Amino acid sequence: MSEKRTLCEHFWDTLFFYIKGKNENIVIKGKRKGGAL
Repeated sequence: MSEKRTLCEHFWDTLFFYIKGKNENIVIKGKRKGGAL
């Protein structure tokens, strides 16, 4: 059961890291264009 929980946590950590990185890339692009983001 602990192995299944670890796998689930790893999945969410990866998903969160991917979304966070995507959001940061959008913010960086917005700043380069002089956007309010």
